Amino acid sequence: MAIRKEVKTLEGIVIRTVDFKDNDQIVELITRKGRFSFLARGTKKVTSKNASSLLMLTKGKYTLFEGIQGGLSLKEATIERTMSANDDIDRIFALNFLGELLRTFTNELTNFQNVYEVLDETLKNINEGFDPLSACLLFFAKILKENGIALDVSKCVRCQGKRNIVGLSYADGGFICKNDIQSESERKSAYELKVIRFAFLAPIEKMGTISFAKKTALSLLREWGDFVEYGFGVKIASLKLLSAF
Repeated sequence: MAIRKEVKTLEGIVIRTVDFKDNDQIVELITRKGRFSFLARGTKKVTSKNASSLLMLTKGKYTLFEGIQGGLSLKEATIERTMSANDDIDRIFALNFLGELLRTFTNELTNFQNVYEVLDETLKNINEGFDPLSACLLFFAKILKENGIALDVSKCVRCQGKRNIVGLSYADGGFICKNDIQSESERKSAYELKVIRFAFLAPIEKMGTISFAKKTALSLLREWGDFVEYGFGVKIASLKLLSAF
């Protein structure tokens, strides 16, 4: 008879659950070392002691066993932080959007340390009352950067100059100055430029310090969604929820 081998406990954040059979779930975590999937038996039962630890974007410690055929199964879990929408439309959007970004933009990452720490800080900030839309915009910028497709906010991408920045070209991938602006659609307000620059350059410890005007956050979320869809073929379905705002 095969003996189950205990695997060390993983600290992670739930990014996906899929129903499996009648009462089980397949769960996926993101950790500092990568993404891990495991089978959680009986967690759809109302009597399950582990069910609440598998809710979307819950952070916890998960003790796993290696099964007979090598797959991982959950033994027990300890919750460190849960995320509740509380019928708040901003938080509902944030939970859906952040989850989709994680599932979409971490498939080819080799270093998960930065993404995990930024995600952990983002969720902590939201739980402590920080504006969810601002948190989403900041996380969006960070995960684009980790994937090597960040906008260049350090200079004009057309002349390489650093003065008189007045706009943004998604086609060219960054800021543009007044001498190189080609259409009014590229022009951004001084406030919008500050928000974009802060989103891409702010260190992790500053991410919960400045919230953005809702109109600006919504506009940039939509624009960045178009940027990754038309520039890289990645459609973010949860952005449809913004139609409710």
